[in-house]
Amino acid sequence: MIVALIVLIPLLVAGLFFYVCSRPTNPTQKTTLMIFDGVVVLIITIVDFGISMYFKTTTGQSVDSAWWPILAALSCLFLTTIVLLMAALLRNMVIFKKRV
Repeated sequence: MIVALIVLIPLLVAGLFFYVCSRPTNPTQKTTLMIFDGVVVLIITIVDFGISMYFKTTTGQSVDSAWWPILAALSCLFLTTIVLLMAALLRNMVIFKKRV
């Protein structure tokens, strides 16, 4: 049950990040939003690759070498959630802030 929660929370956050976004009205904002989302996905890929390599080099060489993929996967899910939440806050409160 805990593993299901750890897996479902990042999926929920990812769904919310890409579904609940500010709807741009002009094409320039739409292009900027697509570039921003692409950069966020690239950052997530780099962070996840880095943490996976960290666990492979540290835990993969020890007595507990069978656990490094599990630890890497769980930490990737956690870091993906953190990066998506920070990007959503940055996108909605700073970059695409609604002008009144």
